[in-house]
Amino acid sequence: MQLNLEGVLTGLGCLAVIGLFHPIVIWCEYYFTDRVWPVFLAAGAAFLGVSLLLQGLPAALCGVTGAACLWSIRELKEQTRRVEKGLFPQNPRRHGETVTLETERLILRPWRESDAGELYRYASDPRVGPNAGWPPHTSVQDSRRVIREVFSWRETYAIVLKSTGKPVGSIGLMFPGTGSAPLRPGQAEIGYWVGVPYWGHGLAPEAVRELCRRAFEDLDCTGLWCGYYDGNEKSRRVQEKCGFVPHHTEEDKPCPLGDRRTEHFTYLDREAWRQSRAAPRG
Repeated sequence: MQLNLEGVLTGLGCLAVIGLFHPIVIWCEYYFTDRVWPVFLAAGAAFLGVSLLLQGLPAALCGVTGAACLWSIRELKEQTRRVEKGLFPQNPRRHGETVTLETERLILRPWRESDAGELYRYASDPRVGPNAGWPPHTSVQDSRRVIREVFSWRETYAIVLKSTGKPVGSIGLMFPGTGSAPLRPGQAEIGYWVGVPYWGHGLAPEAVRELCRRAFEDLDCTGLWCGYYDGNEKSRRVQEKCGFVPHHTEEDKPCPLGDRRTEHFTYLDREAWRQSRAAPRG
């Protein structure tokens, strides 16, 4: 009796195609976002069209590949939701996805290379960067490089004064794989700084509160972390004013500047944030 292996080969081919497309979807969402879906639509139509011209196993495999391409369109959307929940890492260098936020006195918007002069004005002050673990900027060109290579990350904002239209600080969210805190899926860490001339004006708490709202309401985060190095009382007070509570301390921790420091971490969960928003303010 002669065995017909076409069914077995078709099944194995289907399994291989499905197994191949899952990592392809993850890779495409990481580097190109779900906006790459038209490529999958075109590929799906092409494979299905070719399958009409073939017979037997080649036709079946082309048909399955075409269907997998079309399935990938929906799966790209689902992968985006998984990333937003922290179940998969997101590409921190992805451009063009940060929105513009607004508070009473501030606009939080993406950094522009034209901001380099204003950034250097404040980030070159040695009282700013070293307290947060990064070196003072050495030139306008250095600040422009930071805007291009670091501040272009997703959910990173220039803190802009409405009254002047110029940036006076920076704030952003870091997600699992990019932050200093022990982030779990669905959590993020907030980092921020404001130029020395604007210390004591309540701008940092105002910006942090708006980014908390963004994280909990728009991005569906379940918890937020903040950290500050031992002795940085200004940062500690900002976190305290925004509802963050002490969580734990890590001693003898390597600092990006090359030394070792004690870092304190604070935490705010979504339910506590909601309750603080609902509580009457005197």
